[in-house]
Amino acid sequence: MKKVMMFLLAITLISACSHTPNTLQEKKELKAHLGKGHVSKETSVEKKIVGIPEYPKAAQRKIVKGGPDDSISNFRPDPIQNENKATYKLDLTMDSEEKFTVTAEVKVENISKDEWNEIVFYFIPNAFTEENKPESLKNAAEVSISSIELDGEKADYLLDHDTLYLPLEESFKPGEERSVTVRYTLTVPEFGFRLSNNFNNIYLAEWYPMLATYHSGWRKEDYIVSGESYFTDYSDFKVKYSLPEEYMVLSTADNDPANPSASGELESQNVKEFYMALTKNMEVVQQTAGDVEVRVAGVASTESLKQILDKSVNVLNYFSAKLSPYPQKQIDIITDEGGMEYPGIVTIGPFNEGHKDEGRGSQYFALIHEIAHQWFYGTVNNDPYYDVFIDEGLTNFATYLFLIGHDKKTPEETFAFAEQHAARTTALAHLPLHEYLNGGFMGANYEIPPLKLWELTGGEKEAFDYLSKYVELYSYQEVDTAEWIRFTKSYFKLNDDQFFQEWISYE
Repeated sequence: MKKVMMFLLAITLISACSHTPNTLQEKKELKAHLGKGHVSKETSVEKKIVGIPEYPKAAQRKIVKGGPDDSISNFRPDPIQNENKATYKLDLTMDSEEKFTVTAEVKVENISKDEWNEIVFYFIPNAFTEENKPESLKNAAEVSISSIELDGEKADYLLDHDTLYLPLEESFKPGEERSVTVRYTLTVPEFGFRLSNNFNNIYLAEWYPMLATYHSGWRKEDYIVSGESYFTDYSDFKVKYSLPEEYMVLSTADNDPANPSASGELESQNVKEFYMALTKNMEVVQQTAGDVEVRVAGVASTESLKQILDKSVNVLNYFSAKLSPYPQKQIDIITDEGGMEYPGIVTIGPFNEGHKDEGRGSQYFALIHEIAHQWFYGTVNNDPYYDVFIDEGLTNFATYLFLIGHDKKTPEETFAFAEQHAARTTALAHLPLHEYLNGGFMGANYEIPPLKLWELTGGEKEAFDYLSKYVELYSYQEVDTAEWIRFTKSYFKLNDDQFFQEWISYE
C-alpha cells in the first residue's frame, strides 16, 4: 500500500512540474500531441511526452489566529463558495455478461470570475484498471472510453489514473454553460473497493465522470483508497438504467422501485454524488420513520434484518430530532459491504447474529456512524482530502453521543476506545490525506476530535446544541478548517488558539 501511495504522490509532483498551454500556439501544439480521443494507456509514449498539463489549483484558506469575530448570536458564516456547477444525465445499460455501456452527459456551468482553458473531472473507475489498481486488490476493472464530446463536437482529452482532463480550444468564460458527453464501457471488478461485484451483487460507487470543484482554481487530487480523496459539490441527477433481467435497485434516489426491475428512471436533487446497487440475492425489509422510508437489504435471515431495521429507525429518528430533519424521503442500508456513506444510502458489513457485539469495532457502531454522515457529509460539505477530521470527527462525535443519550452508556465506557487511540497518536488533524502514510489517520481524524469536543461541551444536550447550530448555519454549504475553527471559537467564546493548536495543524 505504501508503494501505491508513493506512486500517486509522484504522479502529483510530476503533473505539477508540467507546463500550462496558455497561448493559442501552445494549445495547437498540445492538440497535435493529443490527437482525438487520447487515452493514456493506448498512447503511453505520447503520455510521457505530454502528460496532463499543469492547470490552476485552488489554495487552502489560512486559519486566522486570535479571538472570536463575534458572539454566536451575531455570527455570520463564511463558507467556501464553489465556483462551478454540474447537472448529470446518466444512461447505463448492462448486458448479460455484466458489462456496462454508459453515456454520461454533464452540464457544466462556470460561475467563477475566471476564464477556463480546461475542464477537470474525476474518473475513478480508471483507478481500478490493471495498470492502475492498488496492489491490495486482486481483480481489476475494465474501462474503455469510446468518445467524448464537448457541445456535441468530438473533443480531445487526457486520462491519467483518475484524472480526466479536457483542454479547450476556446476559453470557457464566466457565466457560460458547456455540455460534456462521455461514452464508455465498464466492467466492475469482483470484490473491488466500493466499486465492486460481490456474488453478482453490483455496487456502483463513483462510477461516472465527476466534475471537480473550482475555487479560484481546480480542486482535484489523486485518488487514494485509504480515505475519501474525491470531493464533489451538490448536483442534480437523472439516471436511466436498462438491465438484462430484474434486479433489486437501491440508490441515492428517493424513487427507487419497490420491487425488482429491469429498467427504470431515477432522480435526485441537491446531492453530492449518485450511488447505485443492483442486487440479486438480497432480501429487503422496510419500515417508515415519520415520513421517511427506511429499507435494509442483506443476505441474513429475515429476523436479523428486521432487528437491524429497528436499530436503523431508532438512529434516524434520534438524529432527526437532535440535529435537523433527515433531508430525503428514503434511506437504504446495505449489510453486505464495508462501512461507507453515500447520499440516501449507506453500506456496512454483516451483523453478528443476535447483535450482541455492540463495541467500537462492531457493525452496530458502523451503522450509527454511517447514518450520522447523512448530516456531516450529506448536509454539510467539506473537502475530505484536506479537512477529513471535520466530517469524520463530527460524525464520530454524534455516534458517541447517541450511545450516551439513547443507549445510556456512560461517558467513560463510551470514550474508552477513543482515549486509548488518542494516547498513541502523534499526528495532527488537518493534514493532506497523503501525509498520513506513516500512520495516525484514525486517531487524528476520528478519535481525538470527539474527545476534544466532549471536553468543550461536557454533556449530551450541550453537545447536540453545538452540532445542531453548526448544521443550521452551514446546510448545503462547504466548511473548511479555517471556518470550522472560526465558528467553534465564536460558539464557545474561545479567546485564543491554544485549544485547537494542541491537535490541529495550522500549516
